[in-house]
Amino acid sequence: MIQKVTCFITANISGDHFLLLFEHPTAGIQIPAGTVEEDESIENTALREASEESGLINLKIKKLICSRDENLSAGKVVLANQERVFARPDPTSFQWAYLPRAAIVDLIRSENVFAQVCYSEGNLYPDPNYISYQIIGWVRKDSLTRNLRRHFFHIEYQGPLDMGKWSVKIDSHLFTSAWYPFESLPAIVYPQNTWLDYVCNECGYDFKAY
Repeated sequence: MIQKVTCFITANISGDHFLLLFEHPTAGIQIPAGTVEEDESIENTALREASEESGLINLKIKKLICSRDENLSAGKVVLANQERVFARPDPTSFQWAYLPRAAIVDLIRSENVFAQVCYSEGNLYPDPNYISYQIIGWVRKDSLTRNLRRHFFHIEYQGPLDMGKWSVKIDSHLFTSAWYPFESLPAIVYPQNTWLDYVCNECGYDFKAY
């Protein structure tokens, strides 16, 4: 099973509540989130991802709000391990590419112990103008799963609050982070915008997303 975390990082100043969000250069405004590594606890993952994607320290887990199993779209599967991508359903065929653990791919067909899959990225998310990167090939069928569980954490920031924007470089991308008041949150990418009820119900916050 692949496990993921979502990190609602909040701060409180004189009774005003703020949520940390970051803007991805091609994939919109998001909530910090990530994949649990093998032999890593979900708590350690939550703190690691929160710090890496926000650039903040002085973070403390307030609560694991809930966990839920997620249903992938029809025809979608996720890689349970990093996998070599073969040109044919044959381990002796050439394999110049790899797909990382937790990559979500389209399942095209199966043959013996192999499955042909397609991984693609658009120039923009969620409505790309064109496909900017794509890998099609064969991976071991037993490396594919539809089991994905997500854990939602409330994390408190306990350091000084900078109300300006700042940038963090992650995986060759530059993320721009900022604090947003709960009563006027910006538009967050789908499906993350559907997750806001978790933190709002837990903390008694009201929000209005545009």
